[in-house]
Amino acid sequence: SSRIYMPILSRNYASSKWCLIELTKMVTMASKSDSTKEILPIYLHVNSDDVKLKTPLYHDAFVQHERNFGADQVKVWRDALMEVEEIKRWSLKTYTGYGKLIKEIVQEVLIKLNARYKNVTEHLVEDHVQIDAIMKLLEVDYSGVRFVGVHGIGGIGKTTLAKVIYNKLYSRFDRYSFLENVQEISRRSDGIIYLQKQLLSSILHSTCSNSIFVRDNDQGIGMIKKALCDKKILIVLDDVEKKEQLEKLVGKSDWFENGSRVIITTRNMSILTDRTERLEVDAVPNRHEGILTYEVKEMGFSQALQLFCRHSFRRDFPTEDYNILSRQIILILGKLPLAIEVIGSSLSGVSTDKALWEETLKKLQKVPPKEVQETLMISYEGLEPTQRRVFLDIACFFIKENNKYLIFMWSDCEFYPHDAIRVLLLRSLINIGDDNKFSMHDQVRNLGRHIVYEENCRFPGKRSGASEEIEALSLSYNGQSDGGGYTFTDEELQRLRSLRFLRGKGLNFFGNFKDHCELRWLSWHECPPNFTAMNFCLVNVVVLDLSRSKITEDWTGWSQIKMAKKLKVLDLRSCNCLRSTPDLSNFMYMEILILAWCSKLVTIDRSTINLQNLSTLNMEGCNSLQELPEEVGSLKSLTELIMPKYSLLCKLPKTISNLQSLSSL
Repeated sequence: SSRIYMPILSRNYASSKWCLIELTKMVTMASKSDSTKEILPIYLHVNSDDVKLKTPLYHDAFVQHERNFGADQVKVWRDALMEVEEIKRWSLKTYTGYGKLIKEIVQEVLIKLNARYKNVTEHLVEDHVQIDAIMKLLEVDYSGVRFVGVHGIGGIGKTTLAKVIYNKLYSRFDRYSFLENVQEISRRSDGIIYLQKQLLSSILHSTCSNSIFVRDNDQGIGMIKKALCDKKILIVLDDVEKKEQLEKLVGKSDWFENGSRVIITTRNMSILTDRTERLEVDAVPNRHEGILTYEVKEMGFSQALQLFCRHSFRRDFPTEDYNILSRQIILILGKLPLAIEVIGSSLSGVSTDKALWEETLKKLQKVPPKEVQETLMISYEGLEPTQRRVFLDIACFFIKENNKYLIFMWSDCEFYPHDAIRVLLLRSLINIGDDNKFSMHDQVRNLGRHIVYEENCRFPGKRSGASEEIEALSLSYNGQSDGGGYTFTDEELQRLRSLRFLRGKGLNFFGNFKDHCELRWLSWHECPPNFTAMNFCLVNVVVLDLSRSKITEDWTGWSQIKMAKKLKVLDLRSCNCLRSTPDLSNFMYMEILILAWCSKLVTIDRSTINLQNLSTLNMEGCNSLQELPEEVGSLKSLTELIMPKYSLLCKLPKTISNLQSLSSL
């Protein structure tokens, strides 16, 4: 059940058959663990040549083993030893004594075992020079308060540096918080309040930020100041774009208890200049006023080559046949970590196709190294048509969107999403967080949006992809939820024959829509209570989001929407006029039903008995709910049942014990 194996390769290690048997077992267990287990070797008075059997120290021991146990058995041990030799290790020879080595090992293991640490890229190459420079600015042993701003262009590794430093330091503080994507979240209408609640949740050790009530920004500031004043705190604000974000989240140094540290990453250095102290690494003043700044530099060539090789070869150095090509690619990429990761990943698994590598090099030579979008375009060109459509969908519409909903849509469109997502992950074009939501580096996202923009410039009114017509449309609207939003006529929607995704707030539909059948996802927030459309059947819709609407169970739209027999997801979150769910008997393929925060919901319609594919029923915050029908107990596929926490009235039926698949209640 171990997560970490730590073989200590001493001078006599290879002489022991038991040591070699254990080492082979470690390699076997780690290779079968899907990256959940790892080996951290320690070299004790031996070096790499010894372990590679290039010196008599280990070589002679293996010769003796071959006489005693046979060539086949010794080959297994030798292969295991060679595999461990390729892993980054600690060597006593690089430390002044046992104490420093043990301290670093303990710190590394604690970080790897502690769930609070921030995940960094799988093939991380630590830039010790830059890490040490920032650590020196932070000067953790100094008793005052210190702000450090880490700035640089997008894709240069600011967030990775911040995560590595956070992982090294957080255990030395009373409280700690890492707020990611500050700029992106701030664009939301409640963005700053959301971030304030996240920060307070971390500082107060609350399990859920939603349990913290913040009325407005000013109240949030007051609550943060009160929470910060008596604790030694480490805070990281990642990707800050505006001074307002700093002012409303971390304010000034006098908010903090002595010993606290704040790290800010940004592409916009101007937000740091009001309180900036420009300092050389060797001249940190003994004070806490201002923000100390550090500009992230491009990687050194040897580090860039190592990072590239870890992505392309899954090792620290190139093979002999690809050494020159690898070095040429690094030079052209300008040693920018993001570009190196993406291009390296695109060449992973094709080390036998030298012509492809040479072709990639030729393409890169035509692209200015500093233009990350053009560099990343090479990875995009390597995608199949359906993979491109999935990539462009995510870049334009679905960052921070639950990937399960998207898989429903893409599967129905025959985009083969599982394969597409796998390829996009391998090429480092997307990431999927612990919450199963998509994320992208800014430059990759901009690449996707730039591709669509260029296509639309060449073909006005058309969208990129296999189809020349618009496939996805998101309408922004700031009006009231009384039906005053954009109104689609049947003729207008009929012209959008390829439209498969439509998102808007307060939309209206007028006319006869019998001929439109391609729509797969309709996100119709705040839809009007008066429904005037005819034949609005949505026969191909698999995701229907009607959240925050003033509709009731008697809404006239239900009679037409019930024809959406392929529906997989129905989201009625915060529909506060619903007292009962509508008749759901037609939605036999539904897998997810969200009723969260429907404050007036009292009953669940008995038609739920027909939802035999339902896996998730979310009733969080439905505090008026009185009981669940007996039919819920017959939902054989139900794995997740989320009940309201504060409803004392809600009764569970006796049939709840029949839910054999239920894993979360």
